[in-house]
Amino acid sequence: SLDAARRESARVERLRIEAEAADLREEARVQAARVEAAKVEAVRLEKMRLEAEASRSEEANAKTSEEIAKRAAEHAELAERAKVAEGIRREEEAKWDQKLQASVTAAQVAAYQTIS
Repeated sequence: SLDAARRESARVERLRIEAEAADLREEARVQAARVEAAKVEAVRLEKMRLEAEASRSEEANAKTSEEIAKRAAEHAELAERAKVAEGIRREEEAKWDQKLQASVTAAQVAAYQTIS
């Protein structure tokens, strides 16, 4: 019957939305893992920079100073990348939340119209 077909269509749409939401949650998890990896790398580089800085007092040559500066620059770049990635992840998560809410609302409206 037409009513059963509408209910089935609403059910299929709800399942599609739930699958899309699961995909979005997985992508957010992957992005968060990437951000965490960047943070870990930034901490590792900071440790290296501090160790190099401590050894600079013992090794007063230009090459060591250049390496320290290079590592400090790398650390600053990675820290900035981590901040940017976190901002992007938050923006994407907000977009996905909006898309999910819109899809859920659409499914609810469709389900209500099917029932009516």
